Amino acid sequence: MAQTKHIDTRRVRFWRMVDTLAFVLPALRSVRGFANALAVSPQAGQGMAAYLAYVVVSYFGVAVVSVMLVHAVTRPLRNTAQQNASFESVQDLEYFRDRLGSLTPGEISMISDLALEPAKDITASLLQLKLHKVVDISGGRAYILNEDDPSVTLADRVILRTLRENDGLVSSLGTCLTEWELVARQQIVGGPYVVEASSPKASPKADEKGGPGFAKGCLVPILVYCALMGVVYLAPTLRHAWDVLLANSDATYTAEFACLFANDATLCVGAVIMAPLLVVACAVGYRPLCYLVELVVSAKSKSPYARTQLGEQCMEYIYGVKNYLRDFTALSEADQYHLILWDDFLVYAVVLEENEAIVQDILQRRGIDWASLKL
Repeated sequence: MAQTKHIDTRRVRFWRMVDTLAFVLPALRSVRGFANALAVSPQAGQGMAAYLAYVVVSYFGVAVVSVMLVHAVTRPLRNTAQQNASFESVQDLEYFRDRLGSLTPGEISMISDLALEPAKDITASLLQLKLHKVVDISGGRAYILNEDDPSVTLADRVILRTLRENDGLVSSLGTCLTEWELVARQQIVGGPYVVEASSPKASPKADEKGGPGFAKGCLVPILVYCALMGVVYLAPTLRHAWDVLLANSDATYTAEFACLFANDATLCVGAVIMAPLLVVACAVGYRPLCYLVELVVSAKSKSPYARTQLGEQCMEYIYGVKNYLRDFTALSEADQYHLILWDDFLVYAVVLEENEAIVQDILQRRGIDWASLKL
């Protein structure tokens, strides 16, 4: 039975981290504001217990609502990044210890998450050119040896031309990022692995499943939201508290409390009751908000490209190689076989951003400074 898996690319890790921070940062901000509010005591006779209840409940409500609002934006971005890096695993491979055929670094990068990352992809391409003896690398410079090698692609020629025009300085490759990306994309898209998303050759996404209908996913929460807001608005005490709070929305918590107490001491109780109602109202409105935000965000962040059936098969092998590279242990001085093997896998380690310690170790043995290659 096929299983959906995804490659843990840089974009996936980034949006997962942002999505996690979406839970933490709004809550931390509310905790800080809660501490500031507690530092200011209400005036004598205004009721410390009611004041503390108001501050605690309202700040808790702010934290919950803030988290939901931020998460509604970060969630679809995270899901889109993960969807672009997902594939249908047929062979259930966890490790793959063989070469990836004639795949170029750009093709591996594009197959992985349907996007190029020129800085690391050019570095990997340069190492592949060295492996094919097209260039030699020493002292932060790349010396062209055989520009007519049949393995040289059009994107590689952009690299070689830039090196030739800048006396072989590897650091100069930072000036051709945009041109290299354009040429590499034109070379890859429409090939055997990646096509336009609208192409009949595009393999359907493994995780594109229909969610609940609008009535089930959004209409019911909207009706619940309206009902709860109606309770707040129609109940005399809650409505009065709501109006007083809106009129003093720019005031401090102590000032808001003073206004509530000055109008009617029972309004403090109304405010405490109203806060969780508003939180619940926002909670049931979370799904419709996610639905609407996802329509906008996904339309802008969804890749215009898709893998072909062959690209999906290659994706599983790339997944296995990435796992193998991640779990590969340190090289020993006597382990020459692994050193030779890593001459082939070095390019994969760079383009898949795995096991940088081993990359540095091997390059050091080859007399190459890893820092001088990074763009």
